[in-house]
Amino acid sequence: MFEWLDTNIDYPLIAWINGFSQRSQILDRTVVDFMMLDSVRLLPIVTAVLVVALMRKSGSDTNRTFVVALGGVFLALLVARIAQNISERPRPIFADIPGFRIPFGTDSDIPADWSSIPSDTAALGFALATAVFLGSRPLGVVCLLWALVVTSLPRIYAGYHYPSDIMAGGAIGVASVLAVAHVPPRRLIALAERAMVRSQPVYYGAVFVILYATATMFFDLRQALSAMAGIVLASDTQ
Repeated sequence: MFEWLDTNIDYPLIAWINGFSQRSQILDRTVVDFMMLDSVRLLPIVTAVLVVALMRKSGSDTNRTFVVALGGVFLALLVARIAQNISERPRPIFADIPGFRIPFGTDSDIPADWSSIPSDTAALGFALATAVFLGSRPLGVVCLLWALVVTSLPRIYAGYHYPSDIMAGGAIGVASVLAVAHVPPRRLIALAERAMVRSQPVYYGAVFVILYATATMFFDLRQALSAMAGIVLASDTQ
């Protein structure tokens, strides 16, 4: 299957997108360093989720928007991570693709055995953008374009993902949010509504923290869990 994708979709698109690589330090650094910052690639879409939720007419609708967005995000990341673990596809940066040039400043210090399909970053970006679209179509279209151009395309340019990885991740993100919106977790919504009624400052503070962690793809949490796992393994070997 990957051979067909490589020949008909991925290699031609990579040749076009990556074709500007190594022509300009400024261009490469802008794409690789600036556009991949969490505050650039995801924070604007997360902010749009917050804006759309607070524009809702009632606290119940606001709460539902948050639950659908975050529920869809967690589902998308779960599905994307499982799919990555059961697939074996080397990232383009390690695949010796004819004509591919590693952009200036690209961080190639990533495990070579990590599968590239699907892109969990694309899954997250498109999940958030879809949640925005459900609340505001004009703003949602902007966020979907942002998820494609700013969140996803730089990862193809740098060789972290194939175009089909982005397509698969985007489809997972969109489908996950639509699934949660169609069959909402009523118990979770009710629990969140009780928390909102009990203390709105605490509720919105917690939502802000979760949204911020989402914008960073839970980097701090993953680092903390990794460190704790290392400590536990080290203590077991003593």
